[in-house]
Amino acid sequence: MSILFFWSCEDIANNRRLIFTGNLIDENDEPIQNARLISTLNADLGFAEAENKIGQGQTDTNGFFEFASLVPLSSGSGLQILPEESDVVVDEFADVALSFDNGVFDNVNQIELNNFKIPRKATLELNIQKNSTEPVFLEWTIERKTAQCFITITELNDLENIEFCDTFFSISGQNNSDNPEESRTIESLRNSTAFFTYSINNAPNQVIEISLNNPSNVFEFTY
Repeated sequence: MSILFFWSCEDIANNRRLIFTGNLIDENDEPIQNARLISTLNADLGFAEAENKIGQGQTDTNGFFEFASLVPLSSGSGLQILPEESDVVVDEFADVALSFDNGVFDNVNQIELNNFKIPRKATLELNIQKNSTEPVFLEWTIERKTAQCFITITELNDLENIEFCDTFFSISGQNNSDNPEESRTIESLRNSTAFFTYSINNAPNQVIEISLNNPSNVFEFTY
């Protein structure tokens, strides 16, 4: 799991600190413990290791965090917060990035994130197999919610009603006698639904709904 808060910046304001406080919780309102949060310049949307760190904190057993960060000089610059937990937590929770518009933090000394709910990840093992002895052309697309979630914050009130990871992303493929089978591991969110749309020999599209209720899920399609 990664959480990023950022805007772009090079210089630091003298004698000013910004306090970040809140609670990291899961979908059952249970605390996410021992999550290390880091504020940094030069946010990396690829969720790479944080660089140019300017503040750091960690959640306690109740999921609560509070820490002070240096503040970029201009309102058009940025800050990043990146939880770096144990490998178990990294694999379990979604990556979340909050992108703040310029000026959101003008004249603000404390940012309260309150109960900051992070969704869990799910994986889908997609297996496509060809059983027909006849030549068959298969086209397919699978749509699912992404486990890397980017949210734009235009004003502080936006923090009160965040809907994480509502955007669907698609993966498409084609299979035929030269490429009859396919296996992919796809990352999404637990308790969400993926949609497998397919067409055989240019026939009208058909849609299959796939419930992702478990940490690991398997969908096998035979044509």
